[in-house]
Amino acid sequence: VADHTHSWEFWLDKDDHFIYCSPSCERITGYKASTFLNNPGLLFEIIHPDDFQRFKNHKKTEDLPPAASHELEYRIVRADGAVRWIGHQCQPIYEANQFIGVRGSNRDITERKKMERLLITSNRKYRLLSENITDGIFICRNGSFEYVNEAMNYIFAYEAKELVGKPIHQLIVPESLEEISFISSLKASVNQTRNIEIECLRKDHSKVLIEFLFNYVAKEGVIYGVAHDISEKRQLQKNIVKAIILTEEKEKAYFSKELHDGLGPLLSTIKIYLQWSEMNLVNQSREDIIKKAEEILEEAITTVKEISNKLSPHLLINHGLCSAIESFLDKLEESLPIQIGFNYNKSRRLGSEIEAAAYRAIIECVNNTIKYAQAKTISIGLIDTGNQLLIQYQDDGIGFDLQETLAVKKGLGLFNLQNRIQNIGGKILLFSEPGKGVNYQMTINL
Repeated sequence: VADHTHSWEFWLDKDDHFIYCSPSCERITGYKASTFLNNPGLLFEIIHPDDFQRFKNHKKTEDLPPAASHELEYRIVRADGAVRWIGHQCQPIYEANQFIGVRGSNRDITERKKMERLLITSNRKYRLLSENITDGIFICRNGSFEYVNEAMNYIFAYEAKELVGKPIHQLIVPESLEEISFISSLKASVNQTRNIEIECLRKDHSKVLIEFLFNYVAKEGVIYGVAHDISEKRQLQKNIVKAIILTEEKEKAYFSKELHDGLGPLLSTIKIYLQWSEMNLVNQSREDIIKKAEEILEEAITTVKEISNKLSPHLLINHGLCSAIESFLDKLEESLPIQIGFNYNKSRRLGSEIEAAAYRAIIECVNNTIKYAQAKTISIGLIDTGNQLLIQYQDDGIGFDLQETLAVKKGLGLFNLQNRIQNIGGKILLFSEPGKGVNYQMTINL
């Protein structure tokens, strides 16, 4: 039986000489059984240097009663130089109360040790990820938390381990409890995944909007979940909508005022002159009155063109982005004490949607500088790389605290600017500090 075991079976006398060595030793060590029988010191020679002292310490305890621990894991160096892990078990043998040797068994546990190292590494990586990620990670069994990471505690304002054992429904606002009622029915034999957005309560009873991902693993009967705080994201969406509405209302009010105060009086005046032309007036001839009406009509036409140009600049439509920007900036420099530099490397057409969004974004930046920045110079750069349009906008104005301005109820103009670029699949980076002007970098995929 011993000759055909998979493990390396052996019997050593009290002087560590082999009485018996099974043939499996060759599969494990690369040395034949006869070699061990003829060379008592070989057993010590193949021990890995880093484990030699532990092996020696173990040998000193081999004559202790069977109740003592006689197991050891150590490495050996095979005949071919390969390193293998050995799982060693032995038992002292007594005859007439005299210690006469050791009966033992050695198994090759190299693959198991590799798996253990992988598991330890994976567990360490998972812990590192779990404890450093900003999203909450949790394990839920029978509706209660079994594990939560630090981010989960932070999101809900609990101390360490306070959430463990707590039912998940206690985190949900009462009016939304129905939305997580499905958790109690997750006892099916198939895996399930649910994704919901729900309002929750923090420990201090303040409310927070959470996006939950519930991943039910049927074999284990547990939910592995992720909790993402989307309160700020939802507030940002509200601010963007508010910015769009306010911008639209502002533009409507502007054009309403232009039509009422600008074009309206001109048309009324033309009507009066035309009425006068039908009357018999002593001081002015009919031709003079009609001529005057024509002059006012020309002014009315010019006003209509200006209003139309503000709604949809004809230069942008007919000649493209760079021409429209140049025309706008030229008019500004005529009336304002500000120096504006505009550079671009190409002037091809980019499509009406991209050109309109880029034009409005740049105009909005310029208007904000004029209105708030007290700047002396503005620098605008357009680079067409073929795949992307890069826009860089800078001024040397008073700047502002970017984080404070982007806070709730502030910076609606910036939200609108971001929205214009993001709506056409672009990205925008904003940089500003008090006293250091602004630097906006926009990237639009073409």
